[in-house]
Amino acid sequence: AVLPTLPESHLPGRGARDLSEKSRSVTSAMASESMSPDVHGLVDATVSRRPSLPSSDVEATQEIGGSTNASDSTTTPPALQEVPENGTAATSLAETSSLSSSSARSSDRCSSEGWGGGRESLLQGALEVILDPARLEALSSCDRDVLTYDSYNFFSRMFSIRGRNTRMVLAPLISLFLWGLVWSLLFLRLESSSYYNENVSRYVSTTQHFFEAKDNLITPLLTPLSFLLTFRLARSAVRFWDARAAMGKLIEICRSNMADVAVGLMSPFRRTRRKLGSLEDVGNEQEAMELLCEYSKWLSAFPIATRHYLRPESFANENYSKVYAKQRYEYGRLVSSGDAQQMILECENTFGEASKVGIRVRDPPLVALNRLHQLAWDIAYFEYEGVPKAPTPHAQSILFSRITDQINILCGSYGAMERIALTPLPFVYVVHLRSMTLLYLTLQNLSSVAKYGWTSLPLLVLLNWALLGVEASAVECEKPFGISRNHLLLGKMGKTVATNIGQALRELT
Repeated sequence: AVLPTLPESHLPGRGARDLSEKSRSVTSAMASESMSPDVHGLVDATVSRRPSLPSSDVEATQEIGGSTNASDSTTTPPALQEVPENGTAATSLAETSSLSSSSARSSDRCSSEGWGGGRESLLQGALEVILDPARLEALSSCDRDVLTYDSYNFFSRMFSIRGRNTRMVLAPLISLFLWGLVWSLLFLRLESSSYYNENVSRYVSTTQHFFEAKDNLITPLLTPLSFLLTFRLARSAVRFWDARAAMGKLIEICRSNMADVAVGLMSPFRRTRRKLGSLEDVGNEQEAMELLCEYSKWLSAFPIATRHYLRPESFANENYSKVYAKQRYEYGRLVSSGDAQQMILECENTFGEASKVGIRVRDPPLVALNRLHQLAWDIAYFEYEGVPKAPTPHAQSILFSRITDQINILCGSYGAMERIALTPLPFVYVVHLRSMTLLYLTLQNLSSVAKYGWTSLPLLVLLNWALLGVEASAVECEKPFGISRNHLLLGKMGKTVATNIGQALRELT
């Protein structure tokens, strides 16, 4: 089937053309994939490798490719089934949830029926879901390309306009220029007095001489303003680094956690096979592999849920189906349709069903973390069969403690990023800083025009840009989870975690 892409005109915000190109590349990649049997028991027996939205009574197949949100995030999903527009009457959502009524805990485990049985088939099915190229490319395209520079080249990208927070600086910069221009023209029309200005080589008016003489009173304001701007930029840089450190910790713990779980759960079976000299499954090894598959999928879904939480998207009525479909596609077959609703829709309606409106009852990352905690118990205290030397209760308790400690660190990393995203610098500080900045620049422009005339306007523009640019840079660093070229690559974070988990599964089991 031909997979439509979102028209470029539907991509809002900055970088629409760049994001549209990414959307086209992802769509073409998805269109080239072959059909393969699904590994889940909650979706149709034969579907495309690309995941689909839950079925509903509404008319299917809408053109999905973009979204509108507070941070202008990018999208790349193909045509997916439309989800209901009415969140309060979520009949179709309830029907979708019924798909997982048999077992919420085991609904996403790799089904042996779809892969012919055996641990190798289960592992191959999990790897195909986690490392689905189209899904990983969709995650990468959620971010804009970060601008790089040569640290040893002082002139590297010095004159680049891209990457600067020009949108914030432009309005006050133009206003200050017009302010100086109006006063320079006004001084030329005022009646001259006996005061002679050597800088402009003419007699000037009393008003112009008054503002010219006040230059010595205005200049000292730059000292406290410099301290305010320095502290502002320093705190913003610390917030950016703390956010990056938390993101790095999340990736690091996902790597080590997947390795610990895989080794801790599957080593008794591997050791038994070596002693027996056989490659066949031992005892209930297939059941253990199902647990490992489910755990790896939920661990892969966690960074995606974290990104959706830190970079929220608008679920307005006009784009609700597109936003839902885009986020559902990024999860793919990692989670079931019912679990995806729990992670995408944070509210519940009066019927207790997941909805876009109503009472907010959940945070998406916590849904994944809670499921990981449940699976950690099942893995640590797994009852081995056909294994001569199973782990002792003490060894199982150590494994459980280690896994839960790592999950708690993941929760701490998510909490650190949440704190940075939801806690800007205090209102009183930012307002005072901006008020003092505009006050100083307004008086300095007026005094300089009175003293040097209209010829000072070009240099005043540079002065204005220098001080306003510090505040604009601080704002860009203060909120590092957006979609600009200076923000963190949250989409690639999910791709990196999935790639690391896939490597751990291939090498350690």
